[in-house]
Amino acid sequence: YHALELEGFIEKSRDAQIVDARSEEEFAMSHIPGSIFLGHDEQMLKWAGVLDDPERPLLLVCDEKNEQAVVTNLAQLGFNNVQGFLKGTFDAWDKSFLIHEKVELFSATHFFNEKASEYELIDVCSKEDFQQGHVSGARLMTLAALSQDLHLLDKNKKYCLYCAGGFRSMIAASILQRAGIRQVASIIGGYIEIEKVQLVS
Repeated sequence: YHALELEGFIEKSRDAQIVDARSEEEFAMSHIPGSIFLGHDEQMLKWAGVLDDPERPLLLVCDEKNEQAVVTNLAQLGFNNVQGFLKGTFDAWDKSFLIHEKVELFSATHFFNEKASEYELIDVCSKEDFQQGHVSGARLMTLAALSQDLHLLDKNKKYCLYCAGGFRSMIAASILQRAGIRQVASIIGGYIEIEKVQLVS
C-alpha cells in the first residue's frame, strides 16, 4: 500500500471500501460519501467487523502518522487488502470541492430541549446495555446487527443515534449514510452524557 494522489484514490474507490480512520469529530464535520468510520485507536479492533468483506480492497483516510497503526490493526482482523491511503488526508478531498457529507453533533441537553421532535432516536448499544438503561422511546438497533436491519429505516426520516460514549454511534451513522439515509445525527458523549441530564429509563 502507498499514498495515493486524489485522482488515483477516486479511481480505486470504485471497487474499494473507504475506511475513515480520523477522529469522531473530524469525521462528523466532513467526510467522503460512502466511507465507513472506524477511528484509529484500539476500538477499531472491536468494530472493524462492520466492514462487508475481508477480501474487498480497502482505502484509508487517516493522518499519515496513524497510517501504519491502522493497517496493522486491520491486518490483525484479517483485512489484508489495503490498497493505499489518501495523500494529504481529507484536506486533499475538501480542497478539490468534491461532494462530502457530515453528521450533526448535538449535546444531550440541546438535543432533548430543542431537537428531539425532529428526529427518531436510535440506541445502537448492545441488548444488555439497553436493558440496563436507555432513553424512553428510543429504538434499539445494535451496531452488530445494523447492516441487516437497514431495511427497517426510512430514507426520508431524520435519525439521531447514541451509544454508551459516542464512538459506536459514529460508526452507525456512517453505515446509515452509506445506505442512503442522509439526515443523521449523534449525541456527543452518548448515554454517559444523557444520564447526566436525567433523561433515561
